[in-house]
Amino acid sequence: MKEDIKNNGSIFVLMPFSNEFNDLYKLGIKEPLQKLGFLCERVDEQHFEDLIIERIQNQIRTADYVLGVTDTLNPNVFYEIGFSHALQKKTILIAKSEKTIPFDLKQYPHIIYNSIGDLKEKLISKFEHYLKNPTIFLDPLDNIEIYISGLSINQSNTRINFNVERNFTETNGFQFEDQSVDIHFEIENNSNLEFQQNLQFGLEIPKSIGLIPSKKEKTFLTKNRMLMFMSEKIETIYPKSISKIIFTYYLEENLNENQNLEFEGILHLYSIIGKKEFPIKLKISC
Repeated sequence: MKEDIKNNGSIFVLMPFSNEFNDLYKLGIKEPLQKLGFLCERVDEQHFEDLIIERIQNQIRTADYVLGVTDTLNPNVFYEIGFSHALQKKTILIAKSEKTIPFDLKQYPHIIYNSIGDLKEKLISKFEHYLKNPTIFLDPLDNIEIYISGLSINQSNTRINFNVERNFTETNGFQFEDQSVDIHFEIENNSNLEFQQNLQFGLEIPKSIGLIPSKKEKTFLTKNRMLMFMSEKIETIYPKSISKIIFTYYLEENLNENQNLEFEGILHLYSIIGKKEFPIKLKISC
């Protein structure tokens, strides 16, 4: 009598096909996931007559899960991961080191491994958790409301005002003033589900306005913009509850009485499903 074969879904793997990655794929990825009852494949294992990019796109569309290896620095893999995120597929990313993860993917959750054996254990643990908790891939960003100063970020087109905090120190008889500002956001889970997704938040603002991020946060710069990520991720969002995040900045030049800074920014939210962006208008006053 044949043993029943479990069918827990299909996993399409995005990674280079070269021989140097064969052990990683066959032993570290395919073997443990097949033992859990998943159909795990790369495109080079399949027989098809259409163009390879069309085949890959179709496999991403139809797969239950997509698993991408990001530390190979392969541009084709990056394109395919982006395609998967655009479709809001259940995308799991792995890398051998955080240092090798490209900038645009750093804020997405990764499985970091130090050996093939370590990867096998982590994939088994992760996918067993997914099987026991099927709602984990419901995108929490579809079920949360974001507030800034009590106003919904989705509904308010008004400019939100924050007052600077004035900090005075005295050295050798001279008084010095430093100014800082805390920008508060409230994240409300208005569903009946508990999400455990390690949500990552980033605030993007113009470099020209003269705000310096607090040293504890990660900051990335482009020619005209500055993107600061919260150092701590929100691991759990409980049903019908609110979590708070605060971005702290210091002013390069202090504001005078009744002086203010007005600018527009973007709040970035990253989940395992993908990311969403929320434009905001801010004013900092003294």
